[in-house]
Amino acid sequence: MSCPRCGAKNPARAQFCSHCGFGLERRQDAAELRSLLDKGDIAQLIERAGAWVRQQPGDALALRWLGHACFFGGRHEEALEHYRAACRKDPADFESALQAGTLCLALGRPLEAEALLEKATSLKPQPQASPLAGVYGQEPRAWVAAAWLNLGLARREAGDLEAAAACLEKAGQEDPNSALAFSVLGELKLRQGDFAKAIAAYERALQIAGDGPNALALRNDLGVACFRNSQLDKALEHFKWVIQRDPRNANAIHNLGLLYLRQGDPASLAQDLQGVLKADDAAGVLVGLTRSLVDAARQEARSHDPAGLVGVSAPMRQVFDLIQRAAASTATVLVLGENGTGKEMVARAIHEASDRRSKPFIAVHCAALPESLLESELFGYEKGAFTGAWRSKPGRFELAEGGTLFLDEIGDLDPGLQVKLLRVIQERSYERLGGTKTYKADVRLIAATHDDLRRKVADGRFREDLFYRLYVIPVLLPPLRQRSEDIPELARFFLLRTSRRTGKSFARLHPDAVERLKAHAWPGNVRELENIIECAVALYDDTVLLPEYLGLEEPPAHGVREAALKDVEPGNRDAAEKEVILRALEQSKRHISKAAQILGISRRTLYRKMGRLGIPGARKM
Repeated sequence: MSCPRCGAKNPARAQFCSHCGFGLERRQDAAELRSLLDKGDIAQLIERAGAWVRQQPGDALALRWLGHACFFGGRHEEALEHYRAACRKDPADFESALQAGTLCLALGRPLEAEALLEKATSLKPQPQASPLAGVYGQEPRAWVAAAWLNLGLARREAGDLEAAAACLEKAGQEDPNSALAFSVLGELKLRQGDFAKAIAAYERALQIAGDGPNALALRNDLGVACFRNSQLDKALEHFKWVIQRDPRNANAIHNLGLLYLRQGDPASLAQDLQGVLKADDAAGVLVGLTRSLVDAARQEARSHDPAGLVGVSAPMRQVFDLIQRAAASTATVLVLGENGTGKEMVARAIHEASDRRSKPFIAVHCAALPESLLESELFGYEKGAFTGAWRSKPGRFELAEGGTLFLDEIGDLDPGLQVKLLRVIQERSYERLGGTKTYKADVRLIAATHDDLRRKVADGRFREDLFYRLYVIPVLLPPLRQRSEDIPELARFFLLRTSRRTGKSFARLHPDAVERLKAHAWPGNVRELENIIECAVALYDDTVLLPEYLGLEEPPAHGVREAALKDVEPGNRDAAEKEVILRALEQSKRHISKAAQILGISRRTLYRKMGRLGIPGARKM
């Protein structure tokens, strides 16, 4: 008699399996259900499995079979419930843990899936008698590989890319012929910036897949990895291979467009296309390629302004659009925003996008000089105008002739200079200090302030007529805390730029570092973020910027952490933090993933804190 659980041979009248202890009297029930499944009678299968569970509610095998029946019947929520029940009844039930984790992943619950699949990887599968052998195969290693693969997918969905990649590497070790494991590993390595390993993973996936239905997508992804690794010839080869077999492949056309956009070689583009395309396909592909180039240029313009502004959020897209509109005009612009938001960069962006870009851009900080010096700086002076004026000197208005004059912190301008500036704006003319000659002011004026000028006007500290002369095209820059989606892009921009300038090897930010940055309040806005990144690059030498390099406090957790901190005595940070973590572990029944979710931090960060605070390890399931 064969055991339906492990497949081992037993004597004909044995009541229990000598190998796994399975009760062989249930063999007849399992055989009947298998027969119904083979016939495709799912309704009867569910009814019969349900009856078995009602007769023996504590039987893990009966619960697992009811889970299978609901799974094949498309009733996934019910299947998940029964698989979980089977896991509780039999903690060594690999099959139920695997199926429950896979269903959680499919239902969009990555943290639950992670816990179940992590447990499955520590168990031993018994696939011989399983109705899922057609899905996962007969080899136990293939089942273990499936558990590691799905665990990697769950951790990818949870945002822990490093842990996800480690799981997929183990899946590839268990099943060296899993094209899916290697292709997802390639995707993760690409996202992590490890392009060499991404290329190796994609090449292995292609070797396994051959010329199958996934070959086009894998070739295209391999081309992207080569492109990111600056192997442009290989990337070109892969993109052309895809287009030769599918001339309308939008992804390959788009990527080929990006490649030639980077190379800036339209002659080679035309020559290569003639070599890979048929005449009747050429027109369509060229149209698609042109659109790709335009889309890429627009995307680049949206995320990186020519003057160095970076942002993908809706408020910054509005700012970029307003910059382009203002650049087409000669009207005065007033840039409003907190300190550190990039007001001067906006002014430079307007200048660079205008017809005056070939002329000077002159910046004056109105709060940095006293009234007497600021007047001579703005308008210049003649020889002998005051003690020490041994020669004539042109002012900033004169130096900016034909270009743009940027007056920063205009709200700090003294009342006397406000009158003189108003005259220049109205009459477009001025005289040097101590002189009688009138000069024409052919300048584009852009002013900026962090002050509330309307309040200053109401208080009598700023001229109302000057305010309305300046407030022609207002550009409001949002503070960094109101556009948190821009923080990762800004941080990467500063990290790569500073690394290049200093010769360091930083290539990317750790996900926990990104979360730490997004949780910060940023009172100093973009300037503060730039300084923090520059400091981290200066003090450390690594390829990945870790959260501890930033010098920022841990982000406040959600839910239980705030509630718990109210009850903890102030003044002892470690004690308070330990108490919060212990409460989260108690609430989650010492489930690491759930505790991390309650605290609003990653599993890796929670493990690190537990080690530092001396909290005993928690179970993983």
